[in-house]
Amino acid sequence: SGTFADQGIPVHDVEPAVTRVLDLHAGLDALRAQMKQKTRYNIGLAEKKGVQVQWWTRNEDPQWDALSDQWWSLVTETSARQGIRSHPRAYYATMLRVLGDAGLLELGVAQHGQDILAMNICISYRGVTSYVHGASTHVKKEYMAPYLLQWSGIQRAHARGDIAYDFYGIAPEGDETHRLASVSRFKAGFGGGVRTYHGTFELVRQPLWRRLYRIAHHLRSL
Repeated sequence: SGTFADQGIPVHDVEPAVTRVLDLHAGLDALRAQMKQKTRYNIGLAEKKGVQVQWWTRNEDPQWDALSDQWWSLVTETSARQGIRSHPRAYYATMLRVLGDAGLLELGVAQHGQDILAMNICISYRGVTSYVHGASTHVKKEYMAPYLLQWSGIQRAHARGDIAYDFYGIAPEGDETHRLASVSRFKAGFGGGVRTYHGTFELVRQPLWRRLYRIAHHLRSL
């Protein structure tokens, strides 16, 4: 018998297998105290600079489609700047529409004046808030808007009574060349512990059909 991981064939993870999770049972002062000093400083700097954060749901905001367009603009800029491959636009549009309609998704916006500096997508389900995607502009980067936006998301989850805040996706520990290495350092500044899951496996029931599928997939990619 054995476990699924013992029998399966490891394949590329579409969703991350390693994540960082923050226990929200502690008070906000305790949560802030466990952050790295630089993270606390950057949060305070964003507050002093006058960065404002708002959270929207699909039912609350009549301009949801406009925010979706702004999100895609920030995603493409962030991906190009950091060298991280983003999902297709339709992926985000479907996520925002389907999970937004279900009342599970919130869109956080950090703004200074008329400038939208950063946006986060958070999904809340069964007592856990997951920060699944984030994007920011290079404009006014010295205002440290992503730090305040992340802290605001943690505060919001805490106020809702959630038990955990999942930062959703980091590089394996010690792998400084991983594509998520830089964002992992950002997330580590907020504290929490690392969780590693098995990853993605294929359980092959019909080897011949799998070989034919792999051949066809390879030919399509040529």
